[in-house]
Amino acid sequence: MDTRLTAEMMQSLGEPFAAEAVQWKPQVTNKDRTRALAVPYVDVRSYVDRLNGVMGADWSDDYEVVEAGAVVLCRLTVGGVTRSDIGEADPEDQNTATSALAQAFKRACVKFGLGAYLYRMPRRWEEYDAQARRFSDAAMVRLRQLAQAQRSGGDRGDGPPRYGDGSALGDNPAEVQSYRAYVKATGKPPESVKALREWAAKLPKG
Repeated sequence: MDTRLTAEMMQSLGEPFAAEAVQWKPQVTNKDRTRALAVPYVDVRSYVDRLNGVMGADWSDDYEVVEAGAVVLCRLTVGGVTRSDIGEADPEDQNTATSALAQAFKRACVKFGLGAYLYRMPRRWEEYDAQARRFSDAAMVRLRQLAQAQRSGGDRGDGPPRYGDGSALGDNPAEVQSYRAYVKATGKPPESVKALREWAAKLPKG
């Protein structure tokens, strides 16, 4: 059995990226497009740098293009172990194959622990300028602090669920039940506890 990929290597691969490497994209916006759900991501070059830094030359990637580039399969071999995943992109995107390839590579990396923590980071609703397509300066300060917390062993995403305004979900059973129902119905957290109560009050009784 090939044992070149050690537990120590896996731990090194899974370490959080430098806070300045973490970028944020708006996954969805509110109705008036003044707030957006911030989702963290890191450029593919940082993944490559991490693999090179930990594994040296002992890794390789291979790709299979499916459906005219809209779907790409990545086979990533690290320390003699191969794991694979797919990436998908909009067929009408000018960079369809490139986007799908990058997504496939990152997803395969996650199977080695690389970048996996990004999926566990808290998703936060922050101030967003839809016209400029960017989060506000104040929002970026808060998001950078969140990324830095990962490096310092702070908030790893295992704290209580939060509302869109950043406040934490309380431990009241009725509030927790309503919160879960809201997320299941809408696919996102309520903007605030007030918004949750107003939504819950409109639900049919009984």
